Amino acid sequence: MILPSRGVKEYDRRIAAVGNYNIDMVVGRVENLPTWGTEATVPYLQVRPAGSAGYTAIALATVGVGVTCIGNVGEDSYGVFIRDELAARGADVSGLLEADGADTGQSVVIVRRDSERAFLSYNGHLAAFDEKCLMEAETAAVGFEQTEWVLLSGYFLLPGLGYEATKRAFTRWKAMGKRVAFDPGWDTEGWPQHTVDEVTKLLQFVDLFLPNEDEARALTQGSNPCSMASTLRDAGAGIVAVKLGADGAYVFDGEERIHMPAIKTEAFDATGAGDSFNAGVLTGLTKRWTWNRTLKFANTLAGIVVSRKANRFPKLDEVYKKMKSQEE
Repeated sequence: MILPSRGVKEYDRRIAAVGNYNIDMVVGRVENLPTWGTEATVPYLQVRPAGSAGYTAIALATVGVGVTCIGNVGEDSYGVFIRDELAARGADVSGLLEADGADTGQSVVIVRRDSERAFLSYNGHLAAFDEKCLMEAETAAVGFEQTEWVLLSGYFLLPGLGYEATKRAFTRWKAMGKRVAFDPGWDTEGWPQHTVDEVTKLLQFVDLFLPNEDEARALTQGSNPCSMASTLRDAGAGIVAVKLGADGAYVFDGEERIHMPAIKTEAFDATGAGDSFNAGVLTGLTKRWTWNRTLKFANTLAGIVVSRKANRFPKLDEVYKKMKSQEE
């Protein structure tokens, strides 16, 4: 179902965030899980919108970058919550369709005291996000034609797409003159060989590949960021940006190789860190920044997000202020 657009700002929408828009129920900070048949209390529980694609969209909109959301939501109060929260940030939500009769997908995110996490996910409405739904969402999104970059996130949480439909989408976007960014996320089936082969074959259509270190290692069997980035670029990706968590990020674009350390911060909850980093990199690319500035911005944005319990996504001036303080 195509819902009426709400809260759309009239600015140049330069990035489309395609993928999983769902609810995260975050509990933490947990030292030990209770055994079966027992109960434990936790210091905090938060209900947050809106999945990998949603976190990137929120981060982009909050720093003032135009973003169009492409995906679906459930036909329930959580679906309304996701759309309202994104629209309140200034994101274009005209491309978020309602999955008739479906509950909104949710992930229970268990955060350990050291900020590491484990996930239990229910796909819900995401199972209805297939090729037909994707194309309908593209048509409904008032800002899609103006986008320069299209990012697909949460690939493994979108079973209705699969390899062939994703390949057709990438091909279609490239034919429209758009640049394709891809963050596959973690394969919940443990990266069997056929999955490795499929993701690797998709890289020929990808201008910017954004795996984390574990995902890059699963795809390449490599042992260090330099070799993994080279292997992934040899497979066809234009730019490879490997997220290294507390060690920062490593980028190889075929000419420059750059390792940018993470900023110094005390991590409270790492949920959304990689998605925020993606937003930072895409911000730099749309603004034509150098890699040095782009990666400092992306790492700083992600660092602020992981350090906060509430109001996690910073505005542009907050990111700049933190960058300046790191240089002093």
